[in-house]
Amino acid sequence: MKILSKKDQAIKWGITHKPTVERFRKKQVKLANGCIEFRSFAWDSRDRYRGFNIQPKGDEGTITALVKAHRFAFALHYGFNKLPVGTNLGPKSGVINHVCNNTRCVNPEHLNVLTLTENALYNNTTTRKNCSHCGQSKPFADFYKRSIKEDRHDYYCKKCRNAYTMRNKAANPKSCSISNCPSPHYARKMCRNHYSQYMYAIGADGRKVGRK
Repeated sequence: MKILSKKDQAIKWGITHKPTVERFRKKQVKLANGCIEFRSFAWDSRDRYRGFNIQPKGDEGTITALVKAHRFAFALHYGFNKLPVGTNLGPKSGVINHVCNNTRCVNPEHLNVLTLTENALYNNTTTRKNCSHCGQSKPFADFYKRSIKEDRHDYYCKKCRNAYTMRNKAANPKSCSISNCPSPHYARKMCRNHYSQYMYAIGADGRKVGRK
């Protein structure tokens, strides 16, 4: 038997409480692409999901519970029994997936249930975001894990970031650290020729042998 968390208990109570449902629907905005965004505060620091505050009446007064808006919307439309619940999550545990890739969307038609493994695979292959340099929409695989700027809302795709790195190197050339060598820097503060000599030794047969 699955143990309901405090948030799941709040959702179960909230979908049956008319004032709570009305308050939830007042914060919805329908977009042209069919998504229904929930306009509220961010659930986490990455500004992805939206949060919804429920105040179910408990035996000891009012218990405030902050839940994810899309989970509340799923339970409200399909019923609480179809909502994936449980405190112990494993690879086969169910989670709510956004088919539209818009994590702020609460349109029930854009929500389905996948396992954690399926959800991770789906997001890696279909989830897209815009490059803040070229403006093109590309899948997650075309982005590095960390943005090139400090601002977490700024993302460069791999192509733009590599071009940025090459331009930066060309604008700020470094010389070889070996004395009297005018060649440009290649690696470990050395030019390509000195770096090759550093990394490899010439064997008895005249071939390069990697240093141990």
